[in-house]
Amino acid sequence: MMALKLAIILLILAGLIFRTKETLGLLLVLGGWHLLLHYPLAAGIPIGILVLIGIYKAMTKPA
Repeated sequence: MMALKLAIILLILAGLIFRTKETLGLLLVLGGWHLLLHYPLAAGIPIGILVLIGIYKAMTKPA
């Protein structure tokens, strides 16, 4: 089990070095998923705010 944890940590570090934006995005998605599973209300509020911001930006975008 310790070897698996070490491998995951090393993969995350390598991802942060070589593909920073993609790795951070993946970590944010996984963290949001974990938060949503354990605290649905606490996760739903920021997700709802982000969705509203996205809709607002899409609707105010000049044609």
